[in-house]
Amino acid sequence: MLISPRLFFQIKRPTAYLGYDGIYEIQGDQTNQGVEFMASGKVAESVALFGGVTYTDTDITGAKIANVDNKQAIGMPEWQANLLAEYTVPSFKELVLSSNFHYTGKRAIDPANTQWADSYFTTDLGARYITKQLFGDKTILRLSVNNITNEKYWAGVYAGNVAGLDGDAAAGTTTLFLGDGRNVTASIEVKF
Repeated sequence: MLISPRLFFQIKRPTAYLGYDGIYEIQGDQTNQGVEFMASGKVAESVALFGGVTYTDTDITGAKIANVDNKQAIGMPEWQANLLAEYTVPSFKELVLSSNFHYTGKRAIDPANTQWADSYFTTDLGARYITKQLFGDKTILRLSVNNITNEKYWAGVYAGNVAGLDGDAAAGTTTLFLGDGRNVTASIEVKF
């Protein structure tokens, strides 16, 4: 098992938006600080795990609009986690089954933190088959069912609008993108 050391981080950057006065300018600072932990490896002969957890504390400070000061940044969850498990079928080593679990915590939608996008949890299932019997030197067949529970969620929450412009903090302009529903993907990879 390979375990990464805890990665502590702190990122501070100016934040700019359109204020009450109608002027787009730097209106304060956004500070993101937290810790990230990742691990991967075989936990049994046929089972491998890959995962990570991130905690992020975000703050807007020095904001010129009082109800934005000391609030959480738009679209930034406190918690995110992912765990991928792969099982190699012992009697049929060319076949690997997988499950991937994703968690994202709630995220602020508006600068004053009065509205939130709910947290969400999705699960993906997959299978991978490797053979030299079809095309070329190596052929990999993949099949995945993503978001098997058909969870409804906001995949992206961004300050701004669809034109790519930064948000208007006074108006609380935010763009949200709906996450993919249940879907099936299949692929063939051929190496010559």
